[in-house]
Amino acid sequence: MRPGGHITPTRRTTGADGRSIPAVADAGLGGDDEDQGTRLAGADAGALSIRRKGGAAVARDDALIGCIGKIVVATRGPAGPGEVEVSIRGGREALIAWSVEPLAKGSTVLVIESRGHRAVDVSPWTDPLELFTEHPAG
Repeated sequence: MRPGGHITPTRRTTGADGRSIPAVADAGLGGDDEDQGTRLAGADAGALSIRRKGGAAVARDDALIGCIGKIVVATRGPAGPGEVEVSIRGGREALIAWSVEPLAKGSTVLVIESRGHRAVDVSPWTDPLELFTEHPAG
């Protein structure tokens, strides 16, 4: 940030329509200095942000956070990632899935964080309304 509170553009990124979108430095968001990065200005600001970890910029997709998915390749917890299939943007996308504990194939999960590079953190998910759905007799 420049003296006087002015935000300094750090780089330009193109949006989905190919137009250039200026990236601006985060201003006073708190947290670790390592995790401070840049956020996109303009129409795509809510969907993408760029985080700097160890000097390299990592684009993450905030639209994935809160999506429900199914594990298609089991995760191994801290030992390694699996794969999750998530419905988003009118289609289904396969993403690298990291979890705290191992998750079996077919498990329903909630995306809790985007790591960038098509990688996400997931947590086991049980639909709280499942008990209230009516099942056909028979």
